[in-house]
Amino acid sequence: MSRRVKVEKGLRGSQRAQAEDDVSMAGSQRANEDDEAAKLERVLATIANYPDQPLDEQQETKLGVISSEISVFNALYSTAIEDLLETATMLADALPGDDHPFENEVDPASILDAGFEKRIETYRSQTSRQKYGKSQSLKGFISDVWETYRPEESAPTVNSILPREEGDPEESDDEMEVGGVTQDYKCPLTLQIYDDPLTSTVCGHSFSADAIRTYVRTNNRCPAQGCNAQISSAVLKEDKVLQKKARAAKRRAAREETASADEIDD
Repeated sequence: MSRRVKVEKGLRGSQRAQAEDDVSMAGSQRANEDDEAAKLERVLATIANYPDQPLDEQQETKLGVISSEISVFNALYSTAIEDLLETATMLADALPGDDHPFENEVDPASILDAGFEKRIETYRSQTSRQKYGKSQSLKGFISDVWETYRPEESAPTVNSILPREEGDPEESDDEMEVGGVTQDYKCPLTLQIYDDPLTSTVCGHSFSADAIRTYVRTNNRCPAQGCNAQISSAVLKEDKVLQKKARAAKRRAAREETASADEIDD
């Protein structure tokens, strides 16, 4: 056998061995990927089947306050940005031209920092009532908590929950904030609890879906008492949050009706 033949056989053997190694590595890699995929599926299944963890009222109130603070800081930052843009516009309007540039250049970042810090300082100096007393998000949160845990009671006001601090005005009978009201979730058209409620994006009033759709075919004025907004099918949007509350109200009404019937029977 010639030397050339031996070399060719050796090369073919080496290539076969390399191919076998590649196949083995590919199989091992696929096996590892399958294991990882199986682990991921188990984790996702565990998460999907993990039961909801209930929050007590204190935890829910804390979350509401945190959410309100985030909204306030976002508003402060947005206001600082607006001040910066306004200042930049004023500077541009006052610029005399290339022949007479400003001697002292203004750093826009320093203006932003100064405006933001000033508002943060003002915010921190306020009492809890001054910070959160008019917060619509916190007011809505408290209302939701009361409707869930104490549906028979009207929700308290934000200021009635927050303690009075130094700097808060003295309360008097004619200055005290009016308390919340118990929501009955009745459609102004049917006078019954909402069915598949739709809410107007123009005025915020809500109605049962079938009733308001029939109404807007011949009318374009909001049927809510005292409202002059112009509405149409285009501005009526599905309100899933209100739908959930309306269903809960129906269940409460059914329980109360059953309880009343039992009392009569007794």
